[in-house]
Amino acid sequence: MKQAINLPSGLRVERLTFSPENLSAVLTIETNCFPAAWQYPDAESYYAEALNDTNNLSIGLKAGQAIVGYLLAIPYSTALDWLGDADPDMVASDEERYYVDTIAVLPEWNGRGGASALLRELERAAVACGMASLAIHARTVNGLNALVRRLVGDRLIRSRWLDNWSWADGEPYEYIEWRCDR
Repeated sequence: MKQAINLPSGLRVERLTFSPENLSAVLTIETNCFPAAWQYPDAESYYAEALNDTNNLSIGLKAGQAIVGYLLAIPYSTALDWLGDADPDMVASDEERYYVDTIAVLPEWNGRGGASALLRELERAAVACGMASLAIHARTVNGLNALVRRLVGDRLIRSRWLDNWSWADGEPYEYIEWRCDR
């Protein structure tokens, strides 16, 4: 059963496209949510391209007109090209799916359901694009993996633990694949 997106008054989710304002907001969130070592070396170019790429799904969490969180999903095949060496258990699939490249909510907006709303909106958008499933390498230290598992429930396809994932400076992650809620 699909879960409604219940957000506090004034918060909403919406698809993002490129604009200088959207790019600036995404870069601010990136800087405030991730250690410098995890940020893309040329984040401005990376996110400008990502917001312009119609193969990606970019979703924003907005408080009024301000973007306070975002999610970027890319085609799984692209993620496999980038991450295949760091996670050799990622395998090609005949089924097209999206991979959650980045999800972040500004610290002062945490705990209000924003990350859950971003993930549920991703599912809605993925289904509208004909995708049946999604995947993510979810941080365990901040509980993102537990949040994803709670939202996914019995739609889990597979998961596995990466104790010292080299892509994330040895931090533990959980790889999770799940079926979209249709």
